[in-house]
Amino acid sequence: MKQHTVPALGLLLSGCAVQGNSQPDVPADNVVDQMIAVNTQKVSFVQQQLIAA
Repeated sequence: MKQHTVPALGLLLSGCAVQGNSQPDVPADNVVDQMIAVNTQKVSFVQQQLIAA
């Protein structure tokens, strides 16, 4: 049984280009900064618990 996936692959990949290049609502650097801030708070909290133990 021979499968023909190469032509279908082109159609699948072209779907990404059709969507356009829209900007996200929140810039990525803001999202990353927020994630770092949340994780820094968690790490500090756990460190304080370990010191107190």
